Amino acid sequence: MVLIWLSLYSLLGRWYGNSDPKYDEACLGKLFGQADKETLEYANECHFVFRMQTWPLSLTPQQIYAEMIRIEMDDPNDEIAESIEQIKSREYEMFQIAGSDLMGLTLKDFLGKTFWVDYNDFNGDARKMTNKHTHILASFINMNNRWELNGPSLWTNPNKKHSQMYLEELQQHHHWMNDYVGQYDEFIKKHRGERLYFFRDAKDYFKWTKEDLGMKDPEIPPEFEDIKEPMACFFENNGQTTCCLNAKCIKHPNNPYYDKSYAEENSLAFIGNTTSCSPDMLLYMFEHRLLPDAMFNDIRGRKHGRQLMQENLEFMGRCMRRDIKSQQVFYRPTKTLDKGGEDVPVERYNTKLKYEDFVLAIDEENTILSKARKEWRVVRADNTKTIIEDVEKGKTFEMNTRDLYEAHLHLEENDIQISTVSPYVGKENASAASALLYNIVGRGQSFNNLRKYTQEIFKYLKLK
Repeated sequence: MVLIWLSLYSLLGRWYGNSDPKYDEACLGKLFGQADKETLEYANECHFVFRMQTWPLSLTPQQIYAEMIRIEMDDPNDEIAESIEQIKSREYEMFQIAGSDLMGLTLKDFLGKTFWVDYNDFNGDARKMTNKHTHILASFINMNNRWELNGPSLWTNPNKKHSQMYLEELQQHHHWMNDYVGQYDEFIKKHRGERLYFFRDAKDYFKWTKEDLGMKDPEIPPEFEDIKEPMACFFENNGQTTCCLNAKCIKHPNNPYYDKSYAEENSLAFIGNTTSCSPDMLLYMFEHRLLPDAMFNDIRGRKHGRQLMQENLEFMGRCMRRDIKSQQVFYRPTKTLDKGGEDVPVERYNTKLKYEDFVLAIDEENTILSKARKEWRVVRADNTKTIIEDVEKGKTFEMNTRDLYEAHLHLEENDIQISTVSPYVGKENASAASALLYNIVGRGQSFNNLRKYTQEIFKYLKLK
């Protein structure tokens, strides 16, 4: 129930793009037939909770819940958190009853893989139902290497012909999504790793698929025949190709159709609309900085709106679309705009705090955790001195705040560690200083903020 709340009903989990269990968007009503409204809504909740990326960073409910537990228990290796994060799921499917024993039944999925489920997971007399039926419509989760029922289930005896058609449909979908990995690797390698191509219209695209890509008589969907505007084709990681419109928004050296004016008005579609392009294509465009014109409609002007969007491009994509499953960060702002609106490299731009903001950031901290999960406490921080206490030993370390700031200016977030901080604050203070910088300006900043935010939630809910 916690995962359902996190994904569908919590303040940060709920989003306009989320599926609403009340409207049966998965069409489970057709499968469950006479199920009452409450049962059908519960089935949809169980169905979507493992299919949906949620919260502003497009994380799974398991990841969010596991991190909350680790923070609350103050244990990065908490076993319950680990088991929750590793939950696997099987979506609603018609599983064949392949066998049974005294304790449970063996089910077979559409790929022929089998798994065992305890009778006690089902309502009613599961032994009796197993003997009377050949299939079961259900969803399952695997937690701690044990498969368990996820939501309601339906025992059934499907028509053999319909059952075979259903099986072949699932197998064909799996084939399309998984069995073409690497099929275009040679083509991509031949073109120096390029995965994105541009075409005048649909006719131009299908000509390329035959002459360059080597497809034999590709089928042209009816909806493609009338497309007379530029298109982009992307080689997906699973070996498939996907196409999208709005190619005029993509600033690529090989795109003759790029139109800056058009891009300024329409690039936001890629960020906020899941139908505009695939998640992999969007991440590719982030990584290669191909959407430089995406901007907010800001009352302070286009320049400010563009700068604000560009500095937060991947975050906005993950927040608004919530279909990005990769946890790798692809876009880091390294450029800003000069007075003429052109991209120019800027050292430390938007990555280093002003001195007064740096001091304030330290002063606002209380207890922090180092990368090794060691607890430290900020005793004092002002423009001249910073004092940090080793909570376990009760020992304090005093250092010049300016020395800490110099370390911040010269070290990137990935480089913050005891050995690199030591030259700025001294060997004795290096451990304390490293822990502090790691939390306020280093890679631990996101975790530190999430930890503090979660603590505030727990206080508000009076769980502490």
